[in-house]
Formats: sequence, structure tokens, C-alpha cells
Amino acid sequence: MTNNQPLSLFVSSKMQELADERRAVRAALVKYRMYGWLWENDAGARPEPIGSTYLNEVDACDIYLGLFWLGYGPYTIEEFDHARKLQKPCLLYEKHVNLEQRSPELAAFLDRIQRVDNPEGLTVYRFENPEQLAAQVQSDVTRLLTTRFRESRQQSSSHLWNVPYRRNPLFTGRDDILNQLHNKLAATKTAAITQPEAISGLGGIGKTQIAIEYAYRYQSEYPIVLWIRSDTRDTLITDFINIADLLQLPERNEQDQQTTVIAVKRWLSNHAGWLLIMDNADDLDLANNFMPIASKANGHILLTTRAHATGRIANSFQIEKMVLEEGSLFLLKRAGVLAADILLDQATEIDRIKAETIVVELDGLPLALDQAGAYIEETASGLSDYLELYRIQRFALLNERGSLAYDHPESVATTFSLAFQKVQETSQSAAELLRLCAFLHPDVIPEEIFTDYKPNLDPTLQPIVTDQLELNAAIKSLLKFSLIRRNPDTKTLTIHRLVQAVLKDKMDKCMQHQWAERTVRSVSRSFPFADPETWQACQRLLPHAYLCVELIKQWSTIRAP
Repeated sequence: MTNNQPLSLFVSSKMQELADERRAVRAALVKYRMYGWLWENDAGARPEPIGSTYLNEVDACDIYLGLFWLGYGPYTIEEFDHARKLQKPCLLYEKHVNLEQRSPELAAFLDRIQRVDNPEGLTVYRFENPEQLAAQVQSDVTRLLTTRFRESRQQSSSHLWNVPYRRNPLFTGRDDILNQLHNKLAATKTAAITQPEAISGLGGIGKTQIAIEYAYRYQSEYPIVLWIRSDTRDTLITDFINIADLLQLPERNEQDQQTTVIAVKRWLSNHAGWLLIMDNADDLDLANNFMPIASKANGHILLTTRAHATGRIANSFQIEKMVLEEGSLFLLKRAGVLAADILLDQATEIDRIKAETIVVELDGLPLALDQAGAYIEETASGLSDYLELYRIQRFALLNERGSLAYDHPESVATTFSLAFQKVQETSQSAAELLRLCAFLHPDVIPEEIFTDYKPNLDPTLQPIVTDQLELNAAIKSLLKFSLIRRNPDTKTLTIHRLVQAVLKDKMDKCMQHQWAERTVRSVSRSFPFADPETWQACQRLLPHAYLCVELIKQWSTIRAP
């Protein structure tokens, strides 16, 4: 066996009795990139005796596979003993039909196998038809791939792979987070307890794309890469059933779906070398119920989630928006201005400046940059045209997803609107707090803006300004979808500019005026009288005071208290 050759199996059986079964086994090996050696197809004209040919093939094979029914061939015992002597993994299968016709010699042989002193590398299984045999061979071979051949063999691609997305040729940057993820997961090989890693962040920040890139970039390290949609219980169950079918587990066709889920979890717990990606696992409690109980270094679990707090379920990697250079390069490639393999310094200065301006407008959100690039490409418009149109028709363009968005079909506006809707369903106070944040400066929003201002607020905000527990509960609801960030040291919040934009654009003029007025009043009441003792507090509120001046200009009916 070499790293460049497919794994080979020597299939031993009587040709007359089990021809259909041998063909079923060979067909089952195709997707594993393995080769099953069969005498009737592969022997050819050889100068050496048949017996020597068989033994030479046993020498060369990686796995010995024996099929038995009513009897065995003239060289079976010699082949099997030779494989055991060479410490080859031996997979043995007996057709459990018409046992009364089984020869005494075969019965004695199988009895001897059951009594071996060292059963390591030896599997004996009973089957009734070719389909059942093929499924079990797949399961046994997968076990060997993830155990015995794990360290000695690195395939050029995964043996089992169900990632539903192609690799993104325009994937840009994120090398630091990918390296950190890889190092963290690799470290679990020596850890006493393995723990999932979670890619966390705002919707549209690029979590799924990072997971896809991780799967492709490190696929040679995982014989098995499995992808599970974790949005809901239904999608989880559906994908677990699909995996059971991929693994050819006996429980894959069970009427009780939970039985199939348990079988997959058990298989993962008992095998090593796999990568399990659970995408859109926003409900971490739900996702946790489907995770295998992983013993030491069994496999790696990677989650994508909007949840800020992952607790003891997973280690969290918070994903930030793209920096200016990274975002500019991605936009230029996505818009077709630069080829996929071109670096940013090869772009013209004019294109770089225009791209940087759009990145700033879109606050570095990868989904928004992808939408912008798709629009420019599909309409054959330019960077300047898009920027000009965006400043006039912002909400319409944030709703414009593009026609080829398979991995994330929802637009920026839809993504944020759906998240906001879920917040509103669970906490009206959190929804109102977010609306107030939408009219403040997006960076470093002091929490005293909410706690210092009590009169004339919307009734739903009254509890959070009078009770720290209520404020914390509202912030917790927003952090669940990463709609805000909180800095406990500075007691400030941060909100993405496009979250603000979508929230405001969804309001009618009357509601916008109402919240603009509430914002001005809250900042005004929190702003202290200027003197040396309060200057630090003034500085914290100064960006919001400047913004309130603009709101007063925009809404001439607003009067500061």
C-alpha cells in the first residue's frame, strides 16, 4: 500500500456460490476509492500456479475479505492463514441461508475462527442477501479507515464527504481564524476531553463560508467529513438519517427516527478521524442533544452559530467584520474587477479607493459585500454607480441578493429582519432596546444612556432602565443572535451599522421620528453639565451628542429637553 494508490481488498470465496455478493461488494467500494481484487476479473494469464497467484495478491492487499456460504474454495484456508500471519485485517462474512446444506468442513473452519486467541483485526458477520452484505462491508471498511489506516494513510480527499457546497474560489482572508481553529482542534488529540469549536457571530459575517473553507482546506486530515443542517429539529433528524444511509448503518431504515439518530451518534462515538460540521446551530441546547459523546480525540465537531454565549457546549471563536484591505479585495474579486488569484496591490488605485469606500459604507459585512459584488457583476455596472445608487436606494440594494447565492440565499435585509423578528417574539424590551441603539452612534454606546434616562420612555423600556436584571435579560436576548456586542469592562454596547440601517429602513416615517426623538431625549438627559469633574462622562457621550444634532436637523420638530 502507498499513499498514492487506492486501498485494495482481496476477496476470497467460491465463485459459483457467491458471484452476486462479490459484485455487490465491489460496487459498494467505488465511493470509497478502493479496489476489490477478484479472481474472475483480475487474474489474467499468469505464469505462476493459481495458488501462488492468490498468495501474492494476499501479500499485496490491505484487507482480506472472506465470503462463505455452503463451502469454501481449495485455497481458502491457506489464504486466510497467510493473511493472519501477515497481520492483515480480516473481514469474514457468512451467508446465513440454508444452513442445513453447509459442509462440515466450513462449519469446522468457522468454529476455529471463532476460537482464535488473538481476534484483533478480525470481524465475522452474518448476512442474508447481497445488499445487506454490501452495507456491512461499507461499515467495516469505514471503521478500518478511521482506525487502522488513519495514521499510515492520508488520502488526497475524504473517503466519506457530504459537504453540500462547492469550495468558494473567491474566499478571501480569514487565515488567522482558520489557523486558530485548526490548531485548537489539533490540540484535542492530546486533550483529556474533546470539546466542539463554535464559529460565532452576526448573521452574514461569513461563518458558513469559514466552515466550508475549513472542510476543504484540511480535508486530507479527515477520512470522513460530515455536514449537518442544524437550523431545526427536523433538519437535524433528516441529515442524521442521510448520514446513517451514507454510513450504511443497519438502523438507517428504522421507522423510529430517534433510533437512527442514536445509531449515528453511537457510530461517531466509537470511531475516530471524522469532522462533523453542524451549520446554523443557533439553538445550542437543541444541537447539543444531537452531538455524539466523544471520548478522547474521537473526532472534531465544528459549529456555526449566531449565539454569543456557547457556555460549556463549545469553545467560541467570535468572527469580526472584514478589515478594509480584506473587504476591498473580496469585493473587487466578487464584482469581477479582479481575477480570483490577483492580489489587491495589482488593482488600480482608483478601483482600490472606490472599493474601500463601499467597504466602509457596508461596514465590512461579507454578505453585504457579496451582494454588492453580485449586483455589479450581474448588472454590468461599475463601483461608482453602485455607491451612488446605494446612497439613494439603500434598502432596495440590501434586499437584492443576486441570482447565484446558493449557500446563503437570504439577503442582508432579510437576514437581519428575521433575526429581529425572533427577538421580538421572545422579548419586547430587547426589541425596543435594539431600536433605540439603531439611532445611536454604532460604536461604544454607554449603558448609562439606558439606565440614566427614565421619564418619557416607551412603557416597554421602563423595566430595563429601572432594573439591571431586566437590562441584562434584554441584552442576553440580543446577544443570542449577535445583534450587538457588549464590553463589560467599559460598560458599552456596539451594533453593526447595517443592523441599524435595516432596522431604520423597516420603520415608517412616523416611527422613525418617534425613535429619533426618544434617542435625542435619552442622550440629552444622560449628558452631564460640562465641568472638569464630568469631562470623562462627556467624552463617552460626545459621539452620540453629535449624532443627535444631526437628528434634530433632520427632524425639525424635535426639541432637545
